[in-house]
Amino acid sequence: MGKKNKKEQIIINNEELQTTTLGYLEDEKKGPWGLIILFSIFILVAIFLPNITDAVNKLLGKNTTGIIEPTVDPDKKDNNDDSEVIKMYDLSDSLAFEYDKIKFSDFKKYQENDNYYLSFKVENTSGNLLDFSKTKYYVETYSENKTLLERHIFKYTSLNDKAYATQIFNLTNDEYNSLNKIMISLKTNEDYADVTLKMNTNQEYILSCSNSSNTLIYSFDKDNKLLRINDTVNYNNDNSTKYSNALLNYRNLVVSNNNKDGISSSLVEILTGFTFTTDINVKVANISELNNDNYYETNSIPKEVKFEMESRGYSCN
Repeated sequence: MGKKNKKEQIIINNEELQTTTLGYLEDEKKGPWGLIILFSIFILVAIFLPNITDAVNKLLGKNTTGIIEPTVDPDKKDNNDDSEVIKMYDLSDSLAFEYDKIKFSDFKKYQENDNYYLSFKVENTSGNLLDFSKTKYYVETYSENKTLLERHIFKYTSLNDKAYATQIFNLTNDEYNSLNKIMISLKTNEDYADVTLKMNTNQEYILSCSNSSNTLIYSFDKDNKLLRINDTVNYNNDNSTKYSNALLNYRNLVVSNNNKDGISSSLVEILTGFTFTTDINVKVANISELNNDNYYETNSIPKEVKFEMESRGYSCN
């Protein structure tokens, strides 16, 4: 009994795949705290092992996640970024500037009879053909305190390199009196706000745009493809030469339109004026032949038509 506390000699077996006994724990002399501490250490190591491994790998410059994190040089600029900052300018006769490889100059705000206008010269310096029907530019008018007054889309025209043209826009009386600053910007369909249309009895979605004398109704299918355009112009008879010329021009336009596929036009004249109506099957008609900025191709979407027509002074819903 006196040899109960004698320590056993540790013997390590050198044979392969054999169980080796390193020692024995004597239960009567060991309390539970040792096991608790031991298991606590194992648990903590298991929990924090991934973090410890990541820290060591980062210290050694290794990446074991499979995700390559790009190294960004803060002093290196993107040479492919050709975008230009949109600036606001004080309107004056001497104003001249360049934006998006286009020169703008000869700004004039003027009045003729009861009509108000803004005009300026546009010169193409891009080295390529510039088509305003495909690349949509806008002039925005602002008051002295930088409040947006109106937005006007450029009239469709094409400019060869080094060629120039004059853009002329009608202004409202309030816009004319408040106009103090302008801004030129380029916009795409992504810049236009979404629009929700109501369905008619023909299962088509309708967008109606009108001003004081002209109403255009655009019909879309369920996939937002433009199907038809109905254009109605009401012209009042003021017994002037201007009215006579307009009547003659619209009569000629009826004949011209009715000789084109997918288009039918009519004109009804009464004592107080005339009404000109045109129906266009967009899928059939050659829209480019009609030379009218208000007519769109079949791939045009509702928000595009609404935004651009409102920029021409129409109210759309």
